[in-house]
Amino acid sequence: LIQLAPLPLIQAAVLALAAANCEAPAPGGGIDLAAVGDDGRARGPFQVRVDVHRWAAGLDLSDLAISAVAAVAIWERQGLEAWSCLNPNN
Repeated sequence: LIQLAPLPLIQAAVLALAAANCEAPAPGGGIDLAAVGDDGRARGPFQVRVDVHRWAAGLDLSDLAISAVAAVAIWERQGLEAWSCLNPNN
């Protein structure tokens, strides 16, 4: 089980912008909460890779709060490099 860590406003804003603009944009604007990418391996608005983060595979990543908790946990472990659209090396 993961726990929610406090997320500074700037980090929350960066993750929200990534979700809306490059990870899971919804047609017509906003965020696609049920987004699935990478052949089913990336799920939810923050496109959490369940093959890499196996602890997240059983989570309902289409739930914004749960997906955000997972994203924070990933950010704390890997930084922004975990998201391909935020990583200049991808």
